[in-house]
Amino acid sequence: MKKILLTLITITSVCHAMNAQSTFEVDGICYRIIKEADESSTFGTVYVTAREGQEYEGDIVIPNGVKNGTGEFDDNYKVIGIDKLAFQDNVLLTSVKCGPSIEYIGQHAFMGCTSLQEVVIPKGNLREIGELAFAISGIRKIDIPSSVTSIRKCAFISCNNLETINLPSSLKSIEMMAFDGCRSLKEVTIPEGVTKISDYLFYGLNHIKTVTIPNSVTSIGNSAFSNCDGLTSVTIGN
Repeated sequence: MKKILLTLITITSVCHAMNAQSTFEVDGICYRIIKEADESSTFGTVYVTAREGQEYEGDIVIPNGVKNGTGEFDDNYKVIGIDKLAFQDNVLLTSVKCGPSIEYIGQHAFMGCTSLQEVVIPKGNLREIGELAFAISGIRKIDIPSSVTSIRKCAFISCNNLETINLPSSLKSIEMMAFDGCRSLKEVTIPEGVTKISDYLFYGLNHIKTVTIPNSVTSIGNSAFSNCDGLTSVTIGN
């Protein structure tokens, strides 16, 4: 299991080699241009990305849109995602509030942000939470918005302070080890529509007491509930 985690972590620093011309910074947040405006749209699109040589810290508010430049030649962009590695290991980052325009949270986006306590994701367009997105972070609570359909591998692995996670009815897939090692979680309700409890999904949750599984689940993976010493109730049908 640990080999799987190490393999995923080694997807490293390729993203740091981005062309400087494709990024710009506004109000302390760096953006990577995904698409420029064209005849069919009045704005381009950007991802929030890592800052070159400088970490994010404190409380961050990600806007729905941003301008690059001033005056009549400025360019308008919609903020649609949080890039791979965008905030990774930014140990002084404490909270992030996203705009509803965010559609994607990338791999390793908040991994290792040990002081991070809160990420607010409003109802909107978010579809997917990437692999290791919040791994080994200090996050305590998160409400997953109703647009999300997929939580990828190890998304919340070893979030030791995570006490509450609210999963939406839109969710269809929770991949292996997503909550592995989240030892402060006490209860989880899997929404109707999820068909599989993946391998090692709840591994090592030694404080979890109850898990509610919907009738839609047809299989339970290897070691899904291993080392859950405090588990007293697994309810099928919610």
